[in-house]
Amino acid sequence: MRVSIWTITALAGIGTLILVGARVGAQAIDSQDVAVTPVEAERTVVPTEDDGELNGGGGLIGPDVVVHKVAGGNDTHYYGTVGGIAAYSVATTSCNVGDLAADWFTGGSNLHPVIAQNMYRLKDGKFEQIGMSWLKHGFCAVNESGCGSCQHTPCSTLGVGCADTYWATLNGSFQYSGPRSEVNAASGWHPHPFTSPTGNSTIRGRLQVVATDLLNEGAEYFVEAHYVTQDDAEWGNGDNNASWVKLNFLSLNTVINDGPTHTQQPGLSAWRLEDPLVKIAAIKVTGDGTYHIGSRVYDNGDGTWDYEYALFNMNSDRSGQAFRVPIPEDATAWDPGFHDVFYHSGEPYSGEDWAAVITDSECSWSTQTYDENTNANALRWSTMYNFRFTSDGPPVSANAYLDLFKPGTPETVILKTTVPSLDCNDNNVADFLDILNGDSDDDNDNGIPDECESLSIVSSDPPNGAIDARQTSNPDGSAPDGWDSIDIAFSGDTADLTVADFTVTVSDGTAPVIVDLISDGDTVTLVFDSVIPVGAWTSIGHTASSTSTAMAYLPADVNGDCFSSANDVLTLIDALNGAIDPLEEWSSDIDRSGATNPADVLRTLDLLNGAQVYDEWAGVGLCPDGCPEFGCP
Repeated sequence: MRVSIWTITALAGIGTLILVGARVGAQAIDSQDVAVTPVEAERTVVPTEDDGELNGGGGLIGPDVVVHKVAGGNDTHYYGTVGGIAAYSVATTSCNVGDLAADWFTGGSNLHPVIAQNMYRLKDGKFEQIGMSWLKHGFCAVNESGCGSCQHTPCSTLGVGCADTYWATLNGSFQYSGPRSEVNAASGWHPHPFTSPTGNSTIRGRLQVVATDLLNEGAEYFVEAHYVTQDDAEWGNGDNNASWVKLNFLSLNTVINDGPTHTQQPGLSAWRLEDPLVKIAAIKVTGDGTYHIGSRVYDNGDGTWDYEYALFNMNSDRSGQAFRVPIPEDATAWDPGFHDVFYHSGEPYSGEDWAAVITDSECSWSTQTYDENTNANALRWSTMYNFRFTSDGPPVSANAYLDLFKPGTPETVILKTTVPSLDCNDNNVADFLDILNGDSDDDNDNGIPDECESLSIVSSDPPNGAIDARQTSNPDGSAPDGWDSIDIAFSGDTADLTVADFTVTVSDGTAPVIVDLISDGDTVTLVFDSVIPVGAWTSIGHTASSTSTAMAYLPADVNGDCFSSANDVLTLIDALNGAIDPLEEWSSDIDRSGATNPADVLRTLDLLNGAQVYDEWAGVGLCPDGCPEFGCP
């Protein structure tokens, strides 16, 4: 039985999203002013495999610190403005939603949380980080209730289900402030003692913002608090440690909350809450931390789009060195932009903007490499940078790339986001969507709509790789009778094609000459001065596109295996009996009667037996090993 095998290629979706921070904290906690006394205690120990599974395995969760309230009770403190820089701090309430007490040691230990504060602004469709603080070093968890069922412990740990509040002025006390540069956020490790901030005492170490970035008409503001602590990171619970709240600036020194705290999600998620068309995805770097990328594409209505990216390094110690967005062939990009946030108070990092470069294949931004400058302006933890450009390529979900700063493996991570695509027919729809939706044909399966390509051969009749099984000469013994023309289908209109656009070559013998060309829409008929030669491969090529169709003319090869044998008789009989699908007449009408019928079986037998004046065809083949997929030239 003859079987036809069809290969179906599926276009798979590419919007894979890695979800982080699955657990959600308990009810809201009321902030309380409490006395704190630093103490020292024994550290919580991560269990071995015999003691229980780590987080996610159905066993112990371990300590899991989250930020349950940011600026609770409207507790945002303004310290003043110096040299155009305004300084703030916000209250934070943490909660242990795990099942083991979390370390909160002090008195010379580094086994306690550090707390980062960041400020963001959404203005004119751009979500940017406009301020950052140094790190408040935690001490003495007060183990408040109100965060589930609090299992009270000494203040050297934060008990399960317990809360701990630092009011704004305590989080802004520079005597408890250390630099971000001393912390490995992926592991939670930091030295003790830590370095103190420098600069003007009004603003040093605090959440610093350029004053002119505040009170902007039409802008919205958000503040984020982010805890990093070593035992939490060791248990794999470091990806849910940031929360944010929206702020309303009535003046520089009067700030109130504009809604509840959004827990266990970075401030970047505020962008999507304000604009549902924003896309956000996260990627975990093996052996390191997590990045979040947000993207928004604005249609300019003139065949161009503005691409806006916000890339947040949550807790990757290896940091980011270059961000690269692919630009497809035939699309262009221009007007690249970059935005970062300034370091201060003695942090050693460079503030030099990333350099933007646009090539034929990508738009990229980069800072110095680690070998060039260990204190380069890499995208460090709890920090967000912005990248933007304009392109005439419509948006499609695909990959961008982040090259990491510190040496290690991997060197590059893939970011699922939105990038420019091809739009060769200028209909403001990505080419692959035109094809997927059936609005454009892609007969040659190259991912480009046929209407966009320079003309290329799509198919032919007789088809590419086919074997013409008809006899070598007419039954009356007159001149050989075979194919003296061929129909070729193209990817577009053929009205401008001429005979000079084609070449004809034969593997063994003299090639026929094209004497006429008849155009009909997307098809041409080429007329030759003689028939396609018997027993050789003939190739007809379209010069401009370097595409071609090739075929062989081998009488009695009914089944198309490039070999004439008794199997061809059996194939023909099966087709006539309905055991297999009907055969094409160009391969089965052996006696040239215009139809396939039992007489063709007799004619095939004659050819194989060398009857009448014909050459003996039994055992004659074009290819020793049979026909490959597209023939055997």
